[in-house]
Amino acid sequence: MRVLLLLPLLFIVGCASVTPPAQEEKLPVPAQIEGLSAQELETGECGVFFWRDSVPRTFVFFQKQGQSQARLFDQGAETIIETEQSTSNLELDARFEFSYNGGNYEAVFVKAVFGDALEGGRRLSGGTITTKKPDGWQEILPVSGVYVCR
Repeated sequence: MRVLLLLPLLFIVGCASVTPPAQEEKLPVPAQIEGLSAQELETGECGVFFWRDSVPRTFVFFQKQGQSQARLFDQGAETIIETEQSTSNLELDARFEFSYNGGNYEAVFVKAVFGDALEGGRRLSGGTITTKKPDGWQEILPVSGVYVCR
């Protein structure tokens, strides 16, 4: 009989001594950032940077002044493309307008208009990157960017 009287007391003590397991705090996983890898200019160098006009503002194109190679981010991959045109005096033109070859493209056309001055460079607006694919399809990507010097 004493055991029956002690059972409720043991049950209460047992419940009070059991603590729920600590829940592991789950931090949100940052979204994978897409776009070109970071590009840097050395002191005295200039370059053109373009971002997609739509959200998310993905970094999609980089051209260093004076070099024939540029970097293009398309369909989740970074590709090196080349132009035969001179890129040595980009700041003297009213438009940025170049054609490129390379990667899995028949051709890549990059166009924009130089605009307002900003510290160390100028804005580029109304831009497009047109990629012509081997299957005949073309993709036109609206972009905006900057021409800057370090």
